[in-house]
Amino acid sequence: MAGNARFHNKWHRRNHHSEPSIGYPDSANDPIASPSEPFRGDFHLTGTLSAGNDLYVDGNATINKNLSVFGDNTYLDTIVTVTSALSVINYGKGPALTVAQYDNYGLGGPQDVARFAAPDRGYDALFIDKGANVIVDGNVAGQKYSPYVNSVTGMNFTVYGDSYSTKGSIWERPDGNTVYVSQTGSDLNSGLNPSQKVRTIKKACQIVFNTYGTNKATIQVEAGDYTEKNPYNTIALNRRFLL
Repeated sequence: MAGNARFHNKWHRRNHHSEPSIGYPDSANDPIASPSEPFRGDFHLTGTLSAGNDLYVDGNATINKNLSVFGDNTYLDTIVTVTSALSVINYGKGPALTVAQYDNYGLGGPQDVARFAAPDRGYDALFIDKGANVIVDGNVAGQKYSPYVNSVTGMNFTVYGDSYSTKGSIWERPDGNTVYVSQTGSDLNSGLNPSQKVRTIKKACQIVFNTYGTNKATIQVEAGDYTEKNPYNTIALNRRFLL
């Protein structure tokens, strides 16, 4: 602290001011706070450090023990790396964790939302891509044909592996571009496998168009009487039916 002849002198009159303040003769001249003569060296503190205003650290900060931050918002405009456990505990009314990813075209376009990597396994345990599609045990969303864009689009949820549910769930794997119809089925079903048969041929035609687009598909209809109003124009759809 060169030039600080009066530092901690009993005649030191006022608190340290880094800018000139009326009524403070020593303001802007104290080396511990002066921008022209900043504090140099290590600063050791065994008590409490209190900042009544903003605190700026132009460099690295190392905290060997706990860090407590109290306030409405804490902003970290940088990459944060946690080498130990991260725990989020919320006693407020809002969500415990909110992740917002904006389309930053200055960085080459939309960015992926979140990634929970599993390096030892060689793939991601959980991945949310730039299209907000959720992938478990991988990082590539499954695809399906969308008639609205006339191309394939990413599935909203993809699981590469087994899944377990304690409640009711539907597991389906499209069965060879085939849609199933039965009088015991329901138009709320997907129709894409024998366990999810739909009730009407009209619904089956709609599923074929929405799912397979211009690709060939088969509608398998169980024996029965199907009297329907305003059926789909199957000639226009250019479909082959097994009735």
